[in-house]
Amino acid sequence: MLLFNGKRLLTSSAHPSKAFISIKTDRTTNYETYILVLDQLNLAYANLRNKFAIRHYKQTYKSLLDDFKKSSFKEKRLKKKIDTVRKKYPLILSDAEIKD
Repeated sequence: MLLFNGKRLLTSSAHPSKAFISIKTDRTTNYETYILVLDQLNLAYANLRNKFAIRHYKQTYKSLLDDFKKSSFKEKRLKKKIDTVRKKYPLILSDAEIKD
């Protein structure tokens, strides 16, 4: 939920699993800036996912991913944990149509 001056914004999501981020650019947007914004969004979600994973599984989200990769993507217990974290904090991005 997004707050502004202590009040909930009506346009914000009440729950992280229902939130989405819409990115609107124009033709003059610098590509490096666009990528930097995407990187920052990914870092923010990684931080949220790490906090959730540590709280619930006593290990970071990244370590869950690393362990799952080491298992050759076969460890169902790890897959379930990863899916739970992603469901709690899904990264849903939308690129708005570029207008002239």
